[in-house]
Amino acid sequence: MIDFNDISKVVESNYKVESSHNTSTFEVYKGRKITIEFFESKKLEITSLEITNYNLLAINLKNITKSYFKLRTENNNHKNASGYGWLIFIVFLTLGLVISLITKH
Repeated sequence: MIDFNDISKVVESNYKVESSHNTSTFEVYKGRKITIEFFESKKLEITSLEITNYNLLAINLKNITKSYFKLRTENNNHKNASGYGWLIFIVFLTLGLVISLITKH
C-alpha cells in the first residue's frame, strides 16, 4: 500500500524497449513511464507496457496527487501496440531458424 504523504515527486517520461542484433538496434516498444519518487530515496516505476489501462491510472494518480504531479495525459483509453509487430516477427524468425537448423541435421 502506498501512503501518498510519503511521495516527494511524480514524473511521467517516455519509455521504450529496444533490441539489437549484430550492430543493428531497433525499437520493439514505445510508450510512457510514470516514476513515483518517495522521500526515503526509493522509486517506483510503472510503464504503459505493464499496465493495460495506463492512461486511466495516470489520470487517477494526477487527481490524487495534484500538487506533486507533472504529467501530460491524453484522454484515450487504448493500449499502445506499436512494437508488438516487431516482437512477433522476431519470434517467428527465430522459430524458423531453429526449425531449419534442426531439419538440416
